Amino acid sequence: IVPQLIKYGKVIRPWVGFVYGDLTRRLARRFGINYIEGVVVQVYRNSNAEKAGIESGDVIVEAAGKPVKGADDLSAIIKPLKIGDKLPLVVVREGGKTRLSVTVAEMP
Repeated sequence: IVPQLIKYGKVIRPWVGFVYGDLTRRLARRFGINYIEGVVVQVYRNSNAEKAGIESGDVIVEAAGKPVKGADDLSAIIKPLKIGDKLPLVVVREGGKTRLSVTVAEMP
């Protein structure tokens, strides 16, 4: 944090343009999807996530080539990323898997 404060005058955090939480059986029923391990996302409008084709309700099951079973897994993958990095994702949508890539931006 100190080097960022000295260089930029603020802390810069990576942001992918969505919020996420563990997909629980209850949430899966609410969304009308089969339960799987992963995280369900809510995408911000005009964000890099939206531009990458990620949709609210998508379930992320893999990020940067690593399995995502819950929010802690995804947080550990996103936290060390730098602005401009590409984050490859595998999302489950309507029963099928889709590969997408989102560019990391600075958290607004």
